[in-house]
Amino acid sequence: NLPEPGLSSGPQLVLREVAAGDEEFLFALFTEARGGSFAWLPPEQAASLLRMQFRAQQQSYSADFPGSSPALMILNGEKRAGVLWIAELANEYRIVDIAVAAAFQRRGIGSSLVRELLAAAHLKGKAVCASVAKTNAGSLLFHKRLGFRICGEDAVSYQLRAGLKGLEKPGLPEECSTLPD
Repeated sequence: NLPEPGLSSGPQLVLREVAAGDEEFLFALFTEARGGSFAWLPPEQAASLLRMQFRAQQQSYSADFPGSSPALMILNGEKRAGVLWIAELANEYRIVDIAVAAAFQRRGIGSSLVRELLAAAHLKGKAVCASVAKTNAGSLLFHKRLGFRICGEDAVSYQLRAGLKGLEKPGLPEECSTLPD
């Protein structure tokens, strides 16, 4: 359920639904971001723990945001560059997950997709919200550069919100929503 207008940044980058053969790419992307946390473990144990965490994350996202699913970022028609998982809720779009493979970072891929999401959200009178781990300084900076602000926090993460600037819509929440119960 990607918002209109289509979330693509031109002919070089498109989003497509995740297919059965994409799981290993998604796991490699997950490992790239988190593998360093287990560097002290023997490789077999680290891989096993990462696989369990990956499956738990995917199950949690699917349960917390029913009707949503991840989309692969495809560059130049063939290269899998990352993943974007968006959930459309009543008053917001939630960035459930966004990850760009290290080899494709700092090319504006993630920024262009989030800018398009912000534009689509604006047209629908919705905010865009995300959650970022407090230890993920790079992701926090990425979101702040795109206009997100911290609107809440817990022990491990910040709740971020962007959009709705200048919109006069009564009844829309001023704060980020929390995950569904």
